[in-house]
Amino acid sequence: MSWQPSYLHQAACAAVNGQGCNCFPNGSVADQRLFLGSCVDVLPMLGSRYGFVLADPPYSRAGAAHTSRTTSEGVHSALSAGDQFWEHWFSEQWRVIATVCESWACAMVFCDYRTIGALERAVAASDSGWSVTQCAVWDRGSIGLGSPMRARYEQIAFVRGPAFKWDGRKDIANVFQCDWPYGSHPNHPSEKPVRLLKMLLEDFAHGRVLDPFCGSASSGVAAKELGIAWDGIEQDASTIKIAAERLGQRARLFCDTVVRRRDGDSHVYLMNRQRRGWAEYAMPFGSVSEIETFYNVSVGDWSHDDHGDVAPVVAGT
Repeated sequence: MSWQPSYLHQAACAAVNGQGCNCFPNGSVADQRLFLGSCVDVLPMLGSRYGFVLADPPYSRAGAAHTSRTTSEGVHSALSAGDQFWEHWFSEQWRVIATVCESWACAMVFCDYRTIGALERAVAASDSGWSVTQCAVWDRGSIGLGSPMRARYEQIAFVRGPAFKWDGRKDIANVFQCDWPYGSHPNHPSEKPVRLLKMLLEDFAHGRVLDPFCGSASSGVAAKELGIAWDGIEQDASTIKIAAERLGQRARLFCDTVVRRRDGDSHVYLMNRQRRGWAEYAMPFGSVSEIETFYNVSVGDWSHDDHGDVAPVVAGT
């Protein structure tokens, strides 16, 4: 059964366009779009507005020393450094994310006990008017590592926009049960189950959905199965290849991208200009035609610089 616009979704659409929901004209399935790059670089270029954010940022980078076996002084120092780095990084991400969201939007952001505090401070530091107001629990149904207690759950922070008002269901519990064994999974090291993401989308999605750290696009698969419009952004080329295959589409690039061929190397490398300079993605290609086919782009004429041959990339539609 395809997803039907909820009362909350229809009310949100009416607030924007003065009419009911027209996100799915003639009953058509909503679109999913996949972009290669960093969300702070990609989002300002899209011109889209979002009503719900479903995010799984790399939260293991904050609070990592909670499980350290160093001295208490070392733990405190490592905690402070790790949290401060992650808070600064995520506040910058959230500042950009908030600018492309409706003021009435909300978000569900995966985290754990080590990072919920850092996440709350980062959102507050973004000066976006958004705030973390609740925290849900995902019960994985199996146990992982830990001593003396072994992990069984993760947390999901609920983040609300400055004009958010809840008109949806009144019986949503703050515990979501979805079996998902600890250990490796086929598409991504931090992969989340599609069934869980469908639960969150069914309860909270309204308007176009954004996943700014989409990984292998499990949220995109969930949105596609529910017929919800979705945009996903991922900056790792090898991961986005898996995402594109799962969604049955090509990833999209932007024009400020080049292909480089190093002297003495038969491979070609995709590079994207970010604010810190040119970033080289880890996955090499065997030929230019592979890049053109996979990313639906055209590669321009080659030129030569001190590092080898380089050619501009023109993005497809």
